[in-house]
Amino acid sequence: MPGHFLKSVIFKQDYRMFKEGQIIEFHPGITLFVGNQGVGKTTLCNLLQGNQATKDKLVTDCSQCTNVFSFDAERDNPRISNDLNTLTVQKAISRLYLSHGETIFEILKRLDKESNCIFVQDEPESGLSLQSQCKVLEMMKRAIDRGCQIITSTHSFVFILGLEEVFDLGTMSYMNSKEYLEQQFEENKEWIEGKMEQYLQYH
Repeated sequence: MPGHFLKSVIFKQDYRMFKEGQIIEFHPGITLFVGNQGVGKTTLCNLLQGNQATKDKLVTDCSQCTNVFSFDAERDNPRISNDLNTLTVQKAISRLYLSHGETIFEILKRLDKESNCIFVQDEPESGLSLQSQCKVLEMMKRAIDRGCQIITSTHSFVFILGLEEVFDLGTMSYMNSKEYLEQQFEENKEWIEGKMEQYLQYH
């Protein structure tokens, strides 16, 4: 485990969907945040990046956590970046020749290079095939073996099934990963069965 990892945060004030006094605890290894749109996954990832907004809204127990890398699949994709300060030659070339998913995967390879750090990732599966998501999951696990902590928001069934439990921001609690997925299927059972019927009619 990293020498300095984030154990928990406390909200100092109401902020968007979060309430003053709410506490979120993290695993020293991989923490997956799940839930429907609007429950706060991206908001939380943005706050955990360690900027001024974090100091205003959160109390953390890791003031020495300085080696933090953040990734947002939408914001950090060089194919759509117009920031000339960060647009290196390599990134400029990738804009021309790599697909969205290939570009994201190249960035996520950093998981295989860093040690003793914290990765904060917002929906890194964006644009990735199931095969690539499996590879990223393996990279995250290898990063843990090198002393990294990973905090990720996701909708990926691959990531969810790869861990024993997830943190549901909708209920603000940890739950078993398989039970979470079973709950999701049950809530969308009618739609899924309808699509299966359509599929069987044409195949």
